[in-house]
Amino acid sequence: MGQLVERLLPWLLAAVAGLVLAIGLQGFRAERPALQEAPAATAALITEVADPVAEVVLSDGAVLVLRPGDISYDLARALNGFADLPLKLDATTLAASPLAEAADANRSFLATVALLKAQPAARIRIEGESQAAGELKARLEKAGLAPEQVELPPAAEPPAPFAPLALVLVSR
Repeated sequence: MGQLVERLLPWLLAAVAGLVLAIGLQGFRAERPALQEAPAATAALITEVADPVAEVVLSDGAVLVLRPGDISYDLARALNGFADLPLKLDATTLAASPLAEAADANRSFLATVALLKAQPAARIRIEGESQAAGELKARLEKAGLAPEQVELPPAAEPPAPFAPLALVLVSR
C-alpha cells in the first residue's frame, strides 16, 4: 500500500495543482472591450461582431464589416463621435497606385466612400503631396462623394515634398 501511495502521490498533486491553476486563471482573463453605442443622431451604427472586426450598419440598411487598423474602421468610429475632430488618418491605402488595386485596399476605399456618403454633413480634407491629394479627391468624387464633402488645403499651404497622404475628418 505504501508503494502505491508513493507512486500516485506526485500524479495526484500535479492534477490538483493543474486544477487550481486553471480555476485561478479564469478570474484573470481579460475581458474584450465592447464598442459603445453610437449617438442616435448619426447615420451609421457600430456594433461588435467578433474580434477582430466590427459591423457597421448604414442608414440605408447596408452592412459593412471593418477591421481595426483600417482607415474605414477609424473613420466609422470618428463619424459616430468616438474621436475628437479634426482627426487625421493615414490615407496611403486609398491612393490610386498599384497597391490600391489589391483587394484589401479597394475594400477599404469602397467602405470609406460608403461611410462618407451615408453622412452627407461630414467634411474631409486631403493632405499630402499635391498631385496625389488631387488624384485622391478626383477618385473620391468619381466614386460618388459630393464635391463639397472633399476639400484640399489652400494653395498657400504647400505640403512638404513627399508628405504622406492623409485624410482629415473636419466635421461630422
